Amino acid sequence: MRISMTTLSLAALLLAATVALPLAGRAADDPAVLVKKRIEAMKENGRNLNMIVAVVRGKKPFDQTAVAAAKASWDYSKTVLSLFPPGSVAPESRAMPEIWSKPAEFKQAIEQLEAASHKLYEITMTGDVAAMQAQLKEVGAACSNCHDKFRKPNE
Repeated sequence: MRISMTTLSLAALLLAATVALPLAGRAADDPAVLVKKRIEAMKENGRNLNMIVAVVRGKKPFDQTAVAAAKASWDYSKTVLSLFPPGSVAPESRAMPEIWSKPAEFKQAIEQLEAASHKLYEITMTGDVAAMQAQLKEVGAACSNCHDKFRKPNE
């Protein structure tokens, strides 16, 4: 029986995929990987909010970068729940067990963040810096509310 190079290549690719896919799935479900992704997402949100803070404090001029930062922050708020799947704990995580033992409370806190972030985005699109500053306080309060209840303090 003669086997062509194409058949051998396809067989090799199939074997590689059969081995690689379960490994990739494990990496994606690895708590350390999930925690790292969550921490990076929160840091990115912090950078976006700091950009808006710079505008309301007069350190940067208002422009479309502020609008993009507000949109990115609102988009982030819509993903927060997905960043905390059950079992996503690791030593570097400050997530408290209440996230998973009180899911309705956690969801409500995230919904408050999402609503405040959406309103910040809408206000930022108008360019009203004073209103942005007031709404930024609401976003900060929503962040603090969640952090106070569901995040361990710095040690």
